[in-house]
Amino acid sequence: PAPYRFASVRLRRPATGWFPACRLSLDPGAARGWAVLVIDVEERNSIVISGLTLGISEGLNNSTDSTADPVPYLGATLTETNLFGTGARLSLGGLGSTRGWGLDLEYDNPRLLPRRYGLRAGGFMQRARPYFGNDPLLAGECPDDLVGCMEERAARNAVVFYQRGGIVLGTGHELGAVTRFDLDWQGEVLDLRSRPEAASERRGSETRPIDWHIHDGVSYLSMVRFGLTFDRRNDPALPSRGVYARFQSEVAHRLIGSDYDFLRAQLVFRAWQPLPRQHSLRFGLFFGAVVGNAPFPYLFQISDLTDLIPARVQGIPLARRAAP
Repeated sequence: PAPYRFASVRLRRPATGWFPACRLSLDPGAARGWAVLVIDVEERNSIVISGLTLGISEGLNNSTDSTADPVPYLGATLTETNLFGTGARLSLGGLGSTRGWGLDLEYDNPRLLPRRYGLRAGGFMQRARPYFGNDPLLAGECPDDLVGCMEERAARNAVVFYQRGGIVLGTGHELGAVTRFDLDWQGEVLDLRSRPEAASERRGSETRPIDWHIHDGVSYLSMVRFGLTFDRRNDPALPSRGVYARFQSEVAHRLIGSDYDFLRAQLVFRAWQPLPRQHSLRFGLFFGAVVGNAPFPYLFQISDLTDLIPARVQGIPLARRAAP
């Protein structure tokens, strides 16, 4: 019906993020009972820096603290949100420091395939060092050709040296003006370059071994990801009212070529309530669970849930310090 389509246009326009202003009006049509929908828009720049990361890997007690090793890191993501005016999105992200690096490339066209299905493709590569335990007991020698291993063994964490790379292929479809589902397949290779032969840490009155959550040598991960999104925000970048909700689940199994079997699910809900003087109040809810033997990039970390330490970027841990 015409009223539904008219309201659908009003809801879809803010979700694109391409237009700061949009005016809808009706003009008389060529015949009785017909009308022309006129849409006047103001376009904004579609090339944006969608992520900027800058910091140091360790906190300092004071300016003369000689026990810390504050390595700087820098990362950014450059995104073209409306590639050649087609509505496609192309993003390139990078993160670098002396302890690791990562690259991420993604292309997403929401209506490229028949019946208005989307196409999403991407790839990533990274080499990094996740940190395990707090003042653990370590056993094992460092490989002679692994730079930085001796320094890390002298630090307060058990450190794993690894590299990984993979590809993502997927599609999506709009179920209405504000609802969309996505279906992806992701395949990746994980290469464990070095880890302590054994490590344990003290928790309370007990000492327990540290689980690395990764297979030795080269391993493979193959998983299917399903997502369902409901978005009624008035602006995707700086919302002041509306509701956003997303459910996402990931399944990896040996039947689809994976060395890891696990199920990962998470739910994000956010709502904005306008306040006087152009302010707004945001409410948020997060739920997540992992069942099975998921590798450590797919486990929930404390940095994902607190603003007191830097969150992971592209799955790479940035800070070796624990949350207060």
